[in-house]
Amino acid sequence: MTGRTILLAAVLCIFLCPFGAKAGSGPIVALFDMEDRGSKLDPDVLANLVDYLAARLTEGGYQVVPTDQIRDRITASKGKSHKTCYDQSCQIELGRELSAQKTLATKILRIGDTCQVTAVMYDLKKATTEGAATAEAECEVNRLLTAVKQIATKLCAPLKDANRQADAKLAEYEKLVKNVASEKAERERAEKAWQQVLSIAKDDQVPMDKRVQALEKYRADFQKPNPHLDELDGMLADLSLASLVIHTVPAGAQVSINGKPIGKAPITRRVKAGKYRLQASLDGYKGSTSEAKLEAGKNLEVKLTLAKIVAAAPAPAPTPAPKAAPAPQPAVEVDKEFTPSRPMPPGKLWGHVAFWSGIGCAGLATVSAVMAADYGSKTETIEDSKTWGGVFWMSTIGAVGLITTGVVLWMITPDEEPAGTTAGLAPTLDGNGFTFTLSGRW
Repeated sequence: MTGRTILLAAVLCIFLCPFGAKAGSGPIVALFDMEDRGSKLDPDVLANLVDYLAARLTEGGYQVVPTDQIRDRITASKGKSHKTCYDQSCQIELGRELSAQKTLATKILRIGDTCQVTAVMYDLKKATTEGAATAEAECEVNRLLTAVKQIATKLCAPLKDANRQADAKLAEYEKLVKNVASEKAERERAEKAWQQVLSIAKDDQVPMDKRVQALEKYRADFQKPNPHLDELDGMLADLSLASLVIHTVPAGAQVSINGKPIGKAPITRRVKAGKYRLQASLDGYKGSTSEAKLEAGKNLEVKLTLAKIVAAAPAPAPTPAPKAAPAPQPAVEVDKEFTPSRPMPPGKLWGHVAFWSGIGCAGLATVSAVMAADYGSKTETIEDSKTWGGVFWMSTIGAVGLITTGVVLWMITPDEEPAGTTAGLAPTLDGNGFTFTLSGRW
């Protein structure tokens, strides 16, 4: 079996094996991703170890904030990577946003040939480190899984002890209730019973339902005027709060409870038991609404899905009316033979060609002169300079010869050619268009 398979089997096993105190009734803990310092474990294995530890803590009595919710919140506040929330200040800030009572930071430290698994519990209300647990193992998945089990057992031990102590105090309380004596003794008995109840109700390691049970039992057993009843009612109200966890798809939508905005999803709020109307809104999406009913001391997770607003398709453009056929045009009569008047004599035509070709060669000579001078200024390009110098002389000679030829042709060619030697170009209409006919002697 591979390390991942064994780890998955162990995670599934925790749902079949009883572990300790009642699951999900103790303090609310925000468990952050495990920081790897040297073990070089696969990120998926690290995530599985964290999820496994969360399940063991829940089974041991803690209420653990869903790890997916923590990762989503870190991603929304820190950017793409959620690996940056390893420092304590970040975890404290995020734990308070998630309405957690404690945060748990875990690490794997490679020291020599062994790996040390550490876990530090921080109490957000007291702002102090509450406890820690360590376990040593080889840097291998199966060994590290065993170390995580040891960590979970150590962290859950205070909850089990608090639960046993609460049971013992309740048993002593029952004895006090049964002992009826004088009015003074009754007051002393009520005061002593209150101290027992108070030690249970204020201990956040004791399961929530047992804390509520102790308070309600005291109120039922001591109905006479009692200076502690107002304090008792206030504590019951605080304990009756429940955690409401709200997700939206897509994440980041603005969330409102009973019409009052509370922030962007994912978000957690501690509220009293009752019915609530939840609303989510996001630009570009249709709003989403849901009803939520919370029971005292129990958490509820709600997901609101928003539908994207699809723009209406544009109306089709009106089809243009067909154009009327053009009216037939009258035929145009053109002389079948047409000779342009006073065409340019061939001598002058070639004079133009020669002259302007010489001008082009002169331009090339200018460019080649500049290039030759530029390349000649550097030793490593002296061969290029010689090449451009050759181009310069050739283009200069060509320019002089062509310009001279053009000027001579202009001077010796008469303005008009003798009759019968002039070339002509004449258009002819053949029914399908114009046909041009070239005539004369060239």
